[in-house]
Amino acid sequence: METYNIALGDRVAEAYQASPTVVAVDDDEDSLVLLSYIIEELPCFFFCETDGKAALDMILSLKPSLILLDVRLPSLSGFDIIRKLKSSIETALIPVVAITALAGKHQQEKLLAAGFDYYICKPYSLVDLQAVVERYLLASSPI
Repeated sequence: METYNIALGDRVAEAYQASPTVVAVDDDEDSLVLLSYIIEELPCFFFCETDGKAALDMILSLKPSLILLDVRLPSLSGFDIIRKLKSSIETALIPVVAITALAGKHQQEKLLAAGFDYYICKPYSLVDLQAVVERYLLASSPI
């Protein structure tokens, strides 16, 4: 697994589209480190971002296989990002998993209604999160 957090040009982004790619967005850098421990075991590229606006730009450039998205972010919330992604034909089918502290049933229903494909509540089990990531990456892999 390789971890990157850089501004990408179009040609670089195209090269990474050929391999499974995961983008994780969380304003808590410790959470991103935990996510990297899970992702590093998988045959994919991993990109992370702490800011909502920068994350949206990265996602639009990379068009990753999977997005792990916190809901509360600086500059753009996870809800703002999911709304933009699901409204575009280029990104509407990318699976997006909410990783959030919003644990109530009403909040979970709100996440799914907003367009998130799945959600995991913080604190989460690393084993459970790895199973979710593997499931979505296998689903997006060419047969």
